[in-house]
Amino acid sequence: MLIKLSGEDIAMPNVEGKTWQSPETGLKVLLLANTNKVKVKVEGLFEIAARVVPITSEESRVHGYDITAEYCFAHLELYFKFESISKMVDGVLGQTYKPTYQSRVKMAAPMPVMGGAEKFASSHLFATDCAVSKFWIEKEEDGAPLRVECGSSYGGKGILCKK
Repeated sequence: MLIKLSGEDIAMPNVEGKTWQSPETGLKVLLLANTNKVKVKVEGLFEIAARVVPITSEESRVHGYDITAEYCFAHLELYFKFESISKMVDGVLGQTYKPTYQSRVKMAAPMPVMGGAEKFASSHLFATDCAVSKFWIEKEEDGAPLRVECGSSYGGKGILCKK
């Protein structure tokens, strides 16, 4: 298994239970299996478990993927646990962590769809122009970005940016 952090390889033997930790960031990587399953954690912030699961011929048939025998595709199963997250969180995944979130998904449907695309559509991958974006930079008249100051005055984790 190849794991990289900021472009650098993380050297770990492929042995279940092995752990690597960054002394600078507190980031921990734990192998949950010999292959294709890891947990990434920063104490007090988040924990993410990821597992690569090959798509079977039966799944391909049921979901209409049309994957032939000469190809190998996989799902990435993800589990998130956030220990410090804003109540104003939003986004396709983020909204599900709001204390007030109620799913509109009909789980009995053959292919459940969350909906709400109009809230999350943006002009390109790195754009901040979707309807629920909390990040943007206004421009001065000459086209230069306005000065933005960031800091934390709430005593919690995270930052607040304002002009």
